[in-house]
Amino acid sequence: QVMEQPSSFQAHLAAGLSAALKPLGIPLIAQLWGENPDRTPSTLLTLLDHLNPRALVLNPLTRGNEQVAVDEILASRPDLPLIHLCGRGRGASFRGDNALGMRLVAEHLVHGCTVRNILVVRGNLDHVDSQEREAAVLAELARLGHPIDPARVVNGGYERDIAQRVTRSALERDPDIDAVVAFNDRSALGAMDAVISMGRRIPEDVVVTGFDDEDFAAFCQPSLTTVSQNLFQIGYTAGTVLPRI
Repeated sequence: QVMEQPSSFQAHLAAGLSAALKPLGIPLIAQLWGENPDRTPSTLLTLLDHLNPRALVLNPLTRGNEQVAVDEILASRPDLPLIHLCGRGRGASFRGDNALGMRLVAEHLVHGCTVRNILVVRGNLDHVDSQEREAAVLAELARLGHPIDPARVVNGGYERDIAQRVTRSALERDPDIDAVVAFNDRSALGAMDAVISMGRRIPEDVVVTGFDDEDFAAFCQPSLTTVSQNLFQIGYTAGTVLPRI
């Protein structure tokens, strides 16, 4: 395995794949995004050239320029079977239900927490999960009678430090904000950093929600409400399909 401090998001997907493939004697080589994401396209190209894999399993990259580079590599290999985890494209796709997850978040905030002024911290504009989560949460909040002003939707880039900056800026110009919907758990941590740095309490003053249920979410203080996609099962299900393609 080629690993650079993988996120628990990726690690659970890879663990599910491995659990399905290992009993069948099918090896798994995992290139997981880590501290040097700029190396992703070149490393993938090297692996494809030297290993001639039976199939390629993909998880969408969080940074658009790297995804474009990877897409160009794959376009030059139209016969290579592809499986997408938490994404979509040519080949099979295995994903959680973004729309259901965000509807549940919206209902939790409006009915369970009775918040009124919600900030949405999206991921990347060109990332499929961010697009689907944004559409779903905005539609559900509008249905529940709490439409979101476009000024209360900001770009967090799926990164803790970026989410911290944009959340703090939003809270400074709009102190009535009483909830933050982040599109992944790392962004949620950044939002929590911003709230706490301004002397506000979680969840008494500001409720913060995440998405993905990464390992660290269980140990957050204050606690973090998040959406679990059962990443291991997504990977495992994809692994059961691989031998048949």
